[in-house]
Amino acid sequence: MNFVKYRKLLLLFFAFVFLLPNPIVKAEGKSFVGATTIYEGQKGKTLKISLYIHGSEKIAGGSLDLLYDKTALTVQKTEAGDQLTGYLSSVHTGQDGKVSLVWAKAVGETQEGTLLTITARLLKADETTNLDLQNVKIYSKNGSAIAVDSFDGSVKPFKGDVRKHKSKVKGDKEWSVRLNNEFNSATVNKHTVTVKDSGGNAIDVKIKVRDSKVFVVSPKSNYSRGTYTLEITEQVRSLKGSKLKQPIKYEFSVE
Repeated sequence: MNFVKYRKLLLLFFAFVFLLPNPIVKAEGKSFVGATTIYEGQKGKTLKISLYIHGSEKIAGGSLDLLYDKTALTVQKTEAGDQLTGYLSSVHTGQDGKVSLVWAKAVGETQEGTLLTITARLLKADETTNLDLQNVKIYSKNGSAIAVDSFDGSVKPFKGDVRKHKSKVKGDKEWSVRLNNEFNSATVNKHTVTVKDSGGNAIDVKIKVRDSKVFVVSPKSNYSRGTYTLEITEQVRSLKGSKLKQPIKYEFSVE
């Protein structure tokens, strides 16, 4: 089905199911949708870009556009994330440098995780390619618009703080990360804080907020022997909404 027609059908779905005006719902702890920041500058690399969501209340649907430079990235495929399970959804990827997503269902659910994973190939070396979120809208089950922020992402070479742990650690090592300012705990998640092995593969980790300035990162299963990098992107936000001053990479080796 043509995406434009499909999108209109979903909008009609909202109109006929809910039949209510749509004032903005004010909620403590604002919802947001984000696009990941990926540190890569090598031409030809295949990337996994995620669109993720944090809902402050139950969400019955929404829509968004992701804009990018089509001369810098080519989209190869898209995959629905865990947060689209049970939703009627559609994705449109054209040659115009835009990915559009719309999703809906009759009842709302708390959404916290991945909406969409986009596999793309990097066409330019050592440049910054912005991943701009536009027209982001989410709705409650009665059709009311929910206030939402959007956090744009990017693909770019890493320019940040690089450190290396001096001694080897055990496979169950927990890292306690202290930031200078109080942070928005919802922005500390698997899309902004990762651990990767020497091949660049993401490792499953648990992220636990200890207090307003400290969070702990630990493996779900013990690390195998080898070298790993803990990466914290600038998309971690302060309580005032400011980005992390600079991204961090912390390399460590497991005995």
